[in-house]
Amino acid sequence: MAFSARHGPLVMIGPPAAGSIFDPDALRAETFITTEPGCVYRHLFDQAWRQIGLKPPRPFAEVGSIEAIVRLVAAGSGYALVPRIAAREAFERGAIAAIPSSGFELVATLDMVWRRRRVQPPSLTLLLTRAGRARRSLKRDDDRLRREEPCPS
Repeated sequence: MAFSARHGPLVMIGPPAAGSIFDPDALRAETFITTEPGCVYRHLFDQAWRQIGLKPPRPFAEVGSIEAIVRLVAAGSGYALVPRIAAREAFERGAIAAIPSSGFELVATLDMVWRRRRVQPPSLTLLLTRAGRARRSLKRDDDRLRREEPCPS
């Protein structure tokens, strides 16, 4: 088996007109869109608020897709805490704004596990090739994967 892990930073996002100053009390009064209870991103959302000593706000909507959350924020429906990589295209288009914070310092661990075989199915080969290209294009020079070696079966 092979295992690859990467850490992806989370970012607070808002509509394009959102302020660029992080004010937890004012921000907590805003409308939030989160994933559903039980999702790791919902847990990280709640944990982020607890890190700064505040009770997590009650979400306006609970959505099952990070992409849908980013689109709802871009449409002006509220704010969200999402993986930066999931919001990259919306940032590039200017559809959303990042709310910089010193309070929310969270990362999500992204894992990928696959069974090594002599012959990989074409779909897995394509996925691994594209994931490898994406990883190389995103990582900093000093950012190496922590685990990329085969795991004992």
